[in-house]
Amino acid sequence: MQFIHKVNIQQKLHRLQSCKSLLNGALFSMYSFLNKGIIFLLLLLLANYISPADYGYLSLFNTVLMVLGYFIALSADGYMGIVYFKEGEDCQKQVISAISFIILLISIVFLGILGISGKWVSQVVNLRVEMLYIGVVISAATVFKNMYLDNIRLHEDVKLYGIVSCSNAFLFFVLSLVLVIGFHLSWYGQIYANLLTTVLYGGYALYYFIRERYFTLHFKKILRPMILWSIPLIPHIASGFIRQGCDRYIINSYHSIDDVGLFSFALNIANIVFIFGLGFNNSNSVDIYKTLGNKELSGVEKYNKLAKIRKLFSSLYLVISIIVAILAYIFIPLLLPQYTESKGYILFLAFFGYFQCVYLLWTNYLFYFNKTKQIMFITFGSSILHLLLSLWLTRYGLYYTAVIYCVTQGIVAFVIKYMAKKELNSNLLLN
Repeated sequence: MQFIHKVNIQQKLHRLQSCKSLLNGALFSMYSFLNKGIIFLLLLLLANYISPADYGYLSLFNTVLMVLGYFIALSADGYMGIVYFKEGEDCQKQVISAISFIILLISIVFLGILGISGKWVSQVVNLRVEMLYIGVVISAATVFKNMYLDNIRLHEDVKLYGIVSCSNAFLFFVLSLVLVIGFHLSWYGQIYANLLTTVLYGGYALYYFIRERYFTLHFKKILRPMILWSIPLIPHIASGFIRQGCDRYIINSYHSIDDVGLFSFALNIANIVFIFGLGFNNSNSVDIYKTLGNKELSGVEKYNKLAKIRKLFSSLYLVISIIVAILAYIFIPLLLPQYTESKGYILFLAFFGYFQCVYLLWTNYLFYFNKTKQIMFITFGSSILHLLLSLWLTRYGLYYTAVIYCVTQGIVAFVIKYMAKKELNSNLLLN
């Protein structure tokens, strides 16, 4: 009887943990959805005040930010979560210190390049030199802000995470309206709003890390393994740009700018699925790292616990994908008739979003077991395959393009799942 009672208590604790993961995931998704919604609403409101040409310059600047973001911290900020649950908070402090050192070093390099060859770089990217200096500052401040948010997430303070992330988006929203509409600064207004917001929140993050004594000079030992972990992620992250960025030009080449808009709209709707997936992943990744790092659980107990969470979230993502596809198919012709043609693309792209969520569900294990090089080969290779297929088939219609998204992302999800299962079996000694 005592054994049965103990088992029942353990089952209740597992169910409670699953409910907590689901609740935290729902809250993170709500914050993510709210932040994305604020930015989307901002673009709609500013459309009457920023000309298409100015939107083009804004797009160029955001492209520069994207490239700077790949290199400014060598994509090492994600290493925080891995180390936190493997080695503890003291090692996490070394990681934060090492990342800060990298940010400082690479920022100096970028600023030096602009100081020496600023005019030439300006001509290449078709932006004023001062905008490039601003880009470096925004990129560096953004990493500090994101590290602070990640630190909150790792400590599972959902309320504080919501306050910081949503207030950041709201402040950017208000400043953009004031500077673009009130001061008539056009696309520069949005850049200045981005600068002010990221410097404020990034500056506070820096103050917080100093106040809480997160910085240390003893980070030499962590630097090499962290860089070996992070460097492969640069082409991995860049694969998203290769896939979606190049498709815009291919569609415009074979079809029209209207088709670019229709397909982009369909992708934005399908991204609702991915937004939910990212939100739940913010909570789920913490649970995964915590479970794998728990030395009191056996390998079988860890595997079974993680399997239950995966089944729960996988089913949830599938339901969300189906709901998004059905609602889009029904309501787009009624509410946005000018985008009716895009509803067919959404039926495919919603499941592209589902495969992205499946990828998120399994890739956490590969991150934990330091398999970032393998992740890079899979995602970068799939982006090249996607590009080649798009060059070949997009000319025949955008339905082919939508199917390409599903197929290539489905391949990624399947291979990542296979590799993650293999690593779980090997590291949890299940073979």
